[in-house]
Amino acid sequence: MRLFFLVSILVLFLSGCSKMMLNKVSNGLSGGGGSASFIMNDDDPEFVATALPLALKAFEGIIEKNPKHAGIRGAAATGFTSYAYAFIHYNADTTSDAAEKKRLYLRARNMYLRARDYGLSAFELKYPNFQKDLAKDIDATLAKVKATDIDLLYWTGMAWMGAFTCDKFNMRLALTVPQAKALLFKVAELNPDYGNGAIDEFLITFYGSMPPSMGGNPEKAKEHFERAVQISDGKSISAYINFVTAISVANQNEEEYDSLLNVASKIKVDEDPSVKLLKILQNQRVKYLIENKDMFIIPSDFATFEEEEFEEEHGKIEKTEKFGGK
Repeated sequence: MRLFFLVSILVLFLSGCSKMMLNKVSNGLSGGGGSASFIMNDDDPEFVATALPLALKAFEGIIEKNPKHAGIRGAAATGFTSYAYAFIHYNADTTSDAAEKKRLYLRARNMYLRARDYGLSAFELKYPNFQKDLAKDIDATLAKVKATDIDLLYWTGMAWMGAFTCDKFNMRLALTVPQAKALLFKVAELNPDYGNGAIDEFLITFYGSMPPSMGGNPEKAKEHFERAVQISDGKSISAYINFVTAISVANQNEEEYDSLLNVASKIKVDEDPSVKLLKILQNQRVKYLIENKDMFIIPSDFATFEEEEFEEEHGKIEKTEKFGGK
């Protein structure tokens, strides 16, 4: 009930409170990775999916009343990214309804973009002209960013990349991928072990799914997979999911697909209470991938069947031509 209690208090504050009180609330919600702390330690995904939108709207209400507070904008970036990933993007990935899949991907994209814009506006308050400078000179702009901004870098970058992942044919988004990537690479530069391997988990997907022209590199994806597993002491479900979906599926490596998902399915979801919700959702994703393998891996006997069918048909054509048929 912790989330519901927090949301209720926030809504009460929005009815009218002092600037000092707004700052206290904003500061409280901005610490320790923003809103992720009260999202990720819950153990009921359905409850969080229902309650979180109200909490996020409360965040936006606070931002409206306290527009110069960079921290609450960063917290909103965290919250909207988490919501988009856990409750929209995942549903888009797993639905079999084509029209619904498209709708959900576009909704997830929009939610990610909202998160990205809150993150960028937070940077703008800290570093005036940040967005224009980032578009002109990425390296020089990020050289000014402090280590204390690492959470903001991560969530803004993840939101930005998430939006592109949901709408890969959007050329306007595609042209900004270097900026999004740079934010996350800056996180890796400031702290390679950030989030107990979170950056490596991202890099598995980045190097594994991007074309070579945009930086894709399967060997680097494998390196970051091994590093993510090592840093997390083998407890990163996401590392296995990301590697399987980006590399094993692309290579149609059924043995690797089965083996890695089997390992991931045995990782306990309650070992780290601070990310329990995330682990529960990831465990659901693993089960989905296992139960729907035929959607991702072509059966080993499929090629043989197709070859025999072709040869049979080819033979019929030759016989028809031999006897003057059409």
